Amino acid sequence: SWEPQENISLDRIRFFENSSKDEVIIYNQCASLRVAIQQHLKSKSKLPVTITFHGDVHKFLFKKMGIVRDGWYFLNKDDFPCKYFPRFWDHCAYSHGQGVKVFYPIKVRHFISWSPKKYSIGDHNPSLRAFQEKLTFIRVAVGDDS
Repeated sequence: SWEPQENISLDRIRFFENSSKDEVIIYNQCASLRVAIQQHLKSKSKLPVTITFHGDVHKFLFKKMGIVRDGWYFLNKDDFPCKYFPRFWDHCAYSHGQGVKVFYPIKVRHFISWSPKKYSIGDHNPSLRAFQEKLTFIRVAVGDDS
């Protein structure tokens, strides 16, 4: 859908007109994270959510942010740069005016894993596996220290 130009911030217009490859990657990764968090807000699941996410973007966004404990980042609302995470990105309102929002901190961990094992058809030897960069986040309940 087309959005009137007056409804789009100057940063977004400049990005669209003069985007660099790195900026496109950062915006796409942030969009993926925002969508995953919003989908998680709508679900009743309390299980961790894992998405594909570039490690260099994770470092760029969250290095020296939040509190790091046991390999997890505990990120607060102010740790998400407003350039990539617009106002109310962490809310999910329904048409009747009610909804849900993120309760901070968000518990986040970036990691590298291998693609699933697979084997060659002829000699049944293991095929080369690719690495995958991923980001996992879970909700942290009030008073939860884990």
